[in-house]
Amino acid sequence: RYEQAMRWWAPLANAVLGAAIGMGMLKGIAVIGRIAFQREAMGMGDVWLFGLVGATVGPLGAIMVLVISSFIGTVVGATGTARGSRAPAPERPRDRGKVRLPDPESGAEPPAADSREAHARASLTTPPPKPMHPLPYGPSIAAAAVVFILANDAIMTGIRLWMFPSWR
Repeated sequence: RYEQAMRWWAPLANAVLGAAIGMGMLKGIAVIGRIAFQREAMGMGDVWLFGLVGATVGPLGAIMVLVISSFIGTVVGATGTARGSRAPAPERPRDRGKVRLPDPESGAEPPAADSREAHARASLTTPPPKPMHPLPYGPSIAAAAVVFILANDAIMTGIRLWMFPSWR
C-alpha cells in the first residue's frame, strides 16, 4: 500500500536532499579545514563524489556514509603512519636557489611594486611551503558507500538496537 500511495516525486526529493546534505557536510568540512590549516584541506572532487553518494543513498545514508568513511580513513591513515609509509609530498621547484636576479645598483631606485622583478624577488625571499603528505579521502568515501549499500539493514538494525535497546 505504501508504494501505491507514494508520490512520484518522493524518490527525486530523497535523492536531491541526500545530495544536498552530502555535499553540504563535506563543503563545510572543507571550509573549516581551509580556515584551520590555511591551505586546501579537501578537494572539490571529494565534495562532488559525496554528492553522488548522497543522491544514491539518501540523506540518512549520507550521514552514515560520512561516519563510516571517517572511520575507514582514520584506520587507513593510522595504519600507514604506523608502518611509516606516507603519500609523496607535492612537487616543489628544485632550482629555487639557482635563480639569481641582478642586484639593484646602489643609486638605482627600487623596482615598482607591481613589476615582474619585484614579484620575482618576493617569491624568492618567501620560504618554501612545508611538505604536505595528503591522504586521499575519495577511496574511503567509495569503500564506505559500498559497505553501506551492501550492509544497510544490518547497520541500521545494529544502531537501532544499540541506541534504543527496549525497541526489540
